[in-house]
Amino acid sequence: MPALTLTAVQSGVMAVGAMAISLVASNGAWHMPPATASFWWGMAYLVLLCTVFAFFAQNHAASRSSPSRVSLLMGSEPVFGALIAVYGFGETVGVWGWAGGLLIVGAAWWVTMPQKPVVRPQIP
Repeated sequence: MPALTLTAVQSGVMAVGAMAISLVASNGAWHMPPATASFWWGMAYLVLLCTVFAFFAQNHAASRSSPSRVSLLMGSEPVFGALIAVYGFGETVGVWGWAGGLLIVGAAWWVTMPQKPVVRPQIP
């Protein structure tokens, strides 16, 4: 699937999901967003550059790399986010959070290791 098509599908799913969660969280009450230009410019920047462009760039790069490298990158993304939050913004992560991060990195690393060929017995 082309990167642009995949990006369109991802953006649509995100939009529908965000609206559904918004309606559930607000108990069905509709709240009008602010009508200020600064709000809408900020919203356009976040949606177009931080979400749509980021999805497209990631999909485009992933289609030009090997599956093992893509799995390592995508699988370790939450860990990098946690490291930036801890060391960049002073967040605190407990023991279970670090253990989960270690499991994510370990699983991503494990799937990139070469697999031994499966030897099947010959049936006469």
